[in-house]
Amino acid sequence: MGSLLEDQVLIVSEPKTIIDVGTQDGKTTLDYLTTFKDARVFGIEAEEANFAATHAAIKDHVGRCSIHNFALSQADGNAVFHINSHSGTHSLLPIGDSNYWAAPERELQTVAVKTRSLDSFTSEHAIDLVDILKMDIQGGELDALRGASSFLKASRIKLIACEVEFRPLYQGQPLFWDIARFLNDYNYSFFNLYDPFFSPKNTNILCWADAIFLSPEMTRITS
Repeated sequence: MGSLLEDQVLIVSEPKTIIDVGTQDGKTTLDYLTTFKDARVFGIEAEEANFAATHAAIKDHVGRCSIHNFALSQADGNAVFHINSHSGTHSLLPIGDSNYWAAPERELQTVAVKTRSLDSFTSEHAIDLVDILKMDIQGGELDALRGASSFLKASRIKLIACEVEFRPLYQGQPLFWDIARFLNDYNYSFFNLYDPFFSPKNTNILCWADAIFLSPEMTRITS
């Protein structure tokens, strides 16, 4: 097995459409643009400073990339968004058990954000097939998948790469098992874990990692 990005390259060698949800500073978006040179990349980022940072990061690739300022969730609407002291931890959920964080974290403020579902967003942009859906949205992954039910039902997302938690970093946060169970109902299969983070207080406790899940078609190809 390779890294998270290396395995995406091996599994989906020539993707045409990539959706990067939770772009933060744009590094992952830029990685996709430079690795997959024929792909169209859609970035989604809810927090304003991260949204601006992503725009700056991909400035040389605007012909193939567009960045959208909303939170991906279960439905179109509005929600309270929690802005925290680290730019990679903003979330639709409030901070949970601090024992499992890499470093002390605190909420700075809440703001109102627009939410969209993946089914709605893809319809607006005439996207029929998503080769790679990447999500790093701090506990919001399951609600985002619920908003992609029509795409999942038709197996029109080939590969899902998302952060998964094994401990409650956020209040009411779905864990790895919840996401795996949900995707299994659509016949998506778990492929592998990447970059596991273990508690600094107890290195036997797995707190979070990245995971890849595959559509039925991609599961057959990689079997």
